[in-house]
Amino acid sequence: MGDATSGLATKDDLLRAMHEIRMELWRAIAFQTIVFTGIVTGIVAALTKL
Repeated sequence: MGDATSGLATKDDLLRAMHEIRMELWRAIAFQTIVFTGIVTGIVAALTKL
């Protein structure tokens, strides 16, 4: 039985993977928010100089 199940993921493996995916998503969202905020700030600064 050990050989048949040796390549399968455990519940802990799946939970760890889900946690890592969740963290990567939050990092991507944070990065996009920072970039978007910078773009908007640049546009507003440019418009106020007109």
